[in-house]
Amino acid sequence: MYHLITEYVTACLWERGGRERNEDALTVVCIRTVNKPVLLAAVADGVGGLSHGDAAASYIISEIRKSFIRYTQDTVSPNSDNLKHIFLRTLYSCHRHIREHDLITIKGQSGPDTTAKSASTVSLICLIGNKGIYIHSGDSRLYKINRSFKRPSGSLHPAGKDHIDSKGRLLRCIGTGAYHKPEIRRIRVKKGRALLLCTDGFYRKADELSLTKLASCANEEALTALLSKISDENKKQGERDNQSAVVIKLRDDPKNNRKNNAGHKENKGGSL
Repeated sequence: MYHLITEYVTACLWERGGRERNEDALTVVCIRTVNKPVLLAAVADGVGGLSHGDAAASYIISEIRKSFIRYTQDTVSPNSDNLKHIFLRTLYSCHRHIREHDLITIKGQSGPDTTAKSASTVSLICLIGNKGIYIHSGDSRLYKINRSFKRPSGSLHPAGKDHIDSKGRLLRCIGTGAYHKPEIRRIRVKKGRALLLCTDGFYRKADELSLTKLASCANEEALTALLSKISDENKKQGERDNQSAVVIKLRDDPKNNRKNNAGHKENKGGSL
């Protein structure tokens, strides 16, 4: 048994940009188990140049979401190590499924499967209370945003590395080539700080000072407005790629919000 909650402040952006279609997908799910609140946020970016990158991104997000909800339904006390293994198994299964789907799609062509029809990057965070894990494959990013009286302008700290080579080509993704285990890191979010999970189309031309202001937003409406403003500025700077982002903060007084069992669930992008 679980209850949907709103103990985290979250906001999302899912913007097509200058492309004909949006090949990104994202999800945010907040759940209260018996003992602790648990949050999943994930973004996937279909690999450009492939005909079905959007389908791969949507399928991966859908499978991650289903695995997370199944686990939280069946456990009383969620554990980050268990969730880590569940997510890794899910991503490996997605990789195999997408590759098999592509092999079927191009059946009859000569030679090995060297031109996959779909693949996607993926980055996800899962918080239990204020601690959790970050799992990452590709060039989307997680930023930790800190603001304080000593540093009112804020500071921006990317977690992990971009899995690309010197020419900007992806070294890791889900759905094509050999499977590479995603990068895994432990994370923690404190009050007054924020986590920003976003695709490369959002961060590539973003002004860092604007990003640090996300930590100062007090509610979902302010976060959503600032995300939209940053996206608009990116487009003015010439960004044509899809833009997706999720911001997560702790509420100032989460104990007072436990009485409110109103849920918050967001999901963008379809599925295979």
